[in-house]
Amino acid sequence: MLSKRLCEVSLCILLGLHALSAHARDLRNINPTDQELMMLPPYCHARLKGDANTKRMWSNQMGNDIFVHLHHYCFGLNFMNRMMLTVDNKEKTFLAQRAATNFDYVIQRWPPSHPLTVEARQRKAQVRFNQ
Repeated sequence: MLSKRLCEVSLCILLGLHALSAHARDLRNINPTDQELMMLPPYCHARLKGDANTKRMWSNQMGNDIFVHLHHYCFGLNFMNRMMLTVDNKEKTFLAQRAATNFDYVIQRWPPSHPLTVEARQRKAQVRFNQ
């Protein structure tokens, strides 16, 4: 089980590195590449690239008040992933700021006790710690 998980993590890292090397000049683009999208939760794929039925299903499951702002959370996660794989300090700082700004957006709009709000606060703290 552990070796399977290590393989999955390694695959995600390799995909992330490939995505970054292939799209290094696009690090500032807010939209995730297809490779980056694979590293995000399924609800991010639905919100950013899903068809109308998939979006409706996730909106019904999460609540429209959460789903309508979800893309900012997904962008924050993606900028955070890029930041973690970037070695250039100037670029890392820029990506950290973009991630934190998107997390702040949802923190201000979602109910404070919602699990994704709590997670957004944790992710923002993680971004600041790893910057």
